Parts: sequence; C-alpha cells; structure tokens
Amino acid sequence: MAPPGASPVFIDANILIYSTFAASPLYGIARARLREFEFESRFEIADDHAEVTALLMELVRTHKVRGKQIHDANIAATMCCHNIRYLLTNNPIDFLRYESGIAVLPLCA
Repeated sequence: MAPPGASPVFIDANILIYSTFAASPLYGIARARLREFEFESRFEIADDHAEVTALLMELVRTHKVRGKQIHDANIAATMCCHNIRYLLTNNPIDFLRYESGIAVLPLCA
C-alpha cells in the first residue's frame, strides 16, 4: 500500500533507527522506503500538545492500553491530531487496534 499523492506519512522510530545503522539487516529497505516518501526534503515534526494528550487518554481508555503499548497509542493520537493518515512501521500488528483512524504501511511487504 502506498499513500495517495503527497499525503503525509508518519515515520515510526524503528524505521529511522534501521536507516541510520548500516549493519542493520533492514538498512537498505528502510533507506529505500524513506526515499519513496522524499523524507529528507519534506521532514516536519508533529508536535505533542494538549489535544494529542486528550486523544491519547481516550485511546488508552477505549482500547485498554497497558504498559509499552502507550507509545503506539501516542503515535496514533499524534497522527490523528495532525491529520496524518499513514504510518510507516516495521510493527504493523501493534497498530491494528487504531485502524479506524490510521492506515499502516509495513516496512516489508
């Protein structure tokens, strides 16, 4: 799956880590996927703010989020508040519960 046109894509931290370390087995594919989205020329930070926190708390309650899953919920909340529909990640299963608000682009097809 590819985002239509110039739709923004949220890049999960795991992709950035893989694309930074040449010794990573996923280095090449991570770099290639980032090039697909013109990452280096269109990079913007999606700030965390009160609206993100409010949505995060709602997602935590609605989806019974616990422990480390809070990080994924925060990504989903941030994306929704910034109108970012697509997420590039190597952990697509972790985001299935949020599929009504985001669309996952797996690193490896």
